[in-house]
Amino acid sequence: MRNHTASTSRSAEDKLSQAIGRGGQNIRLASQLTGWELNVMTESDAEAKSDTESRDLVQTFMKLLDVGEDVATILVQEGSPPSRKWRMSLRPS
Repeated sequence: MRNHTASTSRSAEDKLSQAIGRGGQNIRLASQLTGWELNVMTESDAEAKSDTESRDLVQTFMKLLDVGEDVATILVQEGSPPSRKWRMSLRPS
């Protein structure tokens, strides 16, 4: 089984096209060289994605651990960002 490694990089709005490259060549080459799935997004998009993921994780903690919003929020804020595999295991069946 091959490990799937991904990374998201933030870029200033005015530097996004440079980071991606013409036709995606920069990001594609970097992905091939590292063997990682690479994503580039603006800082504001990355922040919005992070906020959405945090809210979703708070809701998941509240449901699965039967804790209040304050406790769930503290768990999300104080913990390290969970891996995708770990988040998937917390999703209700």
